[in-house]
Amino acid sequence: MQMLQIAIAAFLKEMAVAFAENGLYRIGAPKVYSGEESDPMSQIKTIEVISRFDDSAGWNLMSGVETCGLLGPGFSQCEDLIENSTVVLCGSTAAVGTAKEVEGGYRVNGQWQFVSGCHNASLFSATVNLVEKGIRAKNVSRRLFSCRRFRTPGMSAA
Repeated sequence: MQMLQIAIAAFLKEMAVAFAENGLYRIGAPKVYSGEESDPMSQIKTIEVISRFDDSAGWNLMSGVETCGLLGPGFSQCEDLIENSTVVLCGSTAAVGTAKEVEGGYRVNGQWQFVSGCHNASLFSATVNLVEKGIRAKNVSRRLFSCRRFRTPGMSAA
């Protein structure tokens, strides 16, 4: 059983690398950020075709495409993190973490339970609750989308 799990994990890593190298994670991203600017229906059809062959691969592709889409509005603020088109993104929109104001920026802290594709990603992004002057903002618009680079063996890092 253990050997089977290792073989499947290696396959998924190879699939993630292939998706990244062929621009599939960025099919909806702006062209200036190595994207295709595909319309939503084309994105859905692409994910559907992949899912017909491997539902797990389709799920992870969908998650990567969504993460790229969520980061899209902020790409100009993190160009150094995403300039390498083979960077695989993962993320969570569950605002369970916090971003506390510190000198020079924010310190992000939290624990996210479900982040599809994280095992093959080199960049993690998450929605976090903003804490300024020790007070947690209650207004949803006071949430930040935070990025954190990490290295996964065998994956590209920006």
